[in-house]
Amino acid sequence: MLKVLLINPPQYYYKGSSMFNVYFPIGLISMASMIEKISHVRLLDCLIEGFRKERTGDRTRYGSSKQTIEGELSKQMPDIIGISAPFSAQKGSVFETVDLCRKVCPQAIIVIGGPDATVQPGEYAKIGDYVITGEGEITLYELVKRISNGEHLCDTDGIAFLKAGRLVCNKTRYIDDLDGLPLPAYHLLDMKRYFSNKYLYRNRSILSDRSISIQTSRGCPYSCTFCSIHLHTGRIYRAHSPEYVLRHIRHLISYGIRNFHFEDDNLTLDRNRFEQILSLIYPLGINWDTPNGVRADTLDYSLLLKMKSAGCKALTIAIESGEPRVLRQIKKNLDLRKVEETASSCKRAGLRLSAFYMIGLPGETISDMKTTADLAVRMLDEYDVIPNLNIATPLIGTELYDLCKEKKYISEVSDQGLSEGTQIYGTPLITTDEFGSEDIGNLLKYYKRRLAIGIMKFAARHPFTIVRSAFSGKTDLRSLF
Repeated sequence: MLKVLLINPPQYYYKGSSMFNVYFPIGLISMASMIEKISHVRLLDCLIEGFRKERTGDRTRYGSSKQTIEGELSKQMPDIIGISAPFSAQKGSVFETVDLCRKVCPQAIIVIGGPDATVQPGEYAKIGDYVITGEGEITLYELVKRISNGEHLCDTDGIAFLKAGRLVCNKTRYIDDLDGLPLPAYHLLDMKRYFSNKYLYRNRSILSDRSISIQTSRGCPYSCTFCSIHLHTGRIYRAHSPEYVLRHIRHLISYGIRNFHFEDDNLTLDRNRFEQILSLIYPLGINWDTPNGVRADTLDYSLLLKMKSAGCKALTIAIESGEPRVLRQIKKNLDLRKVEETASSCKRAGLRLSAFYMIGLPGETISDMKTTADLAVRMLDEYDVIPNLNIATPLIGTELYDLCKEKKYISEVSDQGLSEGTQIYGTPLITTDEFGSEDIGNLLKYYKRRLAIGIMKFAARHPFTIVRSAFSGKTDLRSLF
């Protein structure tokens, strides 16, 4: 059988970037589970193996040294190398990793996949032999099987490649039957090394101790202009059955895991399925949260009580803007009255609630941004909703990005720009006739002044929570300490 090495590359962060985190490489071990019966598959997680932190100028590199990566490649000498490309901001690290692979294993076939590879297949096809677009489990299985059998690959769905210098993109593949997938190959990981890593979910969740991410559904039927997830997982919502989810969680409990992060984009979209999941996990006594966010308009008081009984410790919702006109422009399709009802219900149920907000969008005015900032502070004052205010970032492939390019609201977006932009209080990349970076800076000063007063009131109501949040660095609260 062929030898396959799957690599999670190092990551680069800049002075203005948000804090570095370590996550379990769920995508790679999902791929590995598909091919371990037809290949000898190994995993190199550069964020764990030989981990080191190296700073050069305003850039910091987290992960295995180049020498460590070369050593692992020499030891494994794989026939096929699969490399994850999750974020546009980390494209340079992927390119660097491919260069090392070409140097040590020139005979290996290099396959690159992940969200950014799906969005920019032409960029990655310049350096890789094949790019996997969309959901990759079945595609990687077919590639490995066809390569093993000496078959042609050019008609395989879900891949892109260069042919005579021209980009060929076959049909992007999305998986209909998620229950047909095996559980991720957790046995390929040294779980203890993740649990003991100080960066594990460091500013992602309040449940960072011995915790793991889990996804029970894929696809997003909504059309938010700033979001890129549909480019990777499609617009058709598909979900694991409640029984599959229970089996998955029980399997993870066998590793001593009691804290879970549901990373679904639409965990609560199918209420009947979600309530079945709640009933099944209730006896397990686990803790969980939703750091990726759920839609506020899918929640009500009775459902929130069921969630809390089943172990929910914290929820995140995405409000985005306090101005209805802006919500319509970004195709958010959210009623702010329903948001307040949900916030009130969470407070009544005793569930911790956080919210994402966004300013700096095309079509916004300074007044619109002030309305959003004021809403964020008011939601904290009235409902204890912990705010996460972000600067709009035009992610490559999104409708927002295309609009900004067309209107010349942005110049070329660099790895550093994306890294510094996609965070709380990010660096503004968008300039319109209505605002520039200085205007947003002044608005943030206004927001922080108001937030400081809100936090003092919050601290009086919840002294233990404010201390924990200040030192965990998980929300806007950290900025004032």
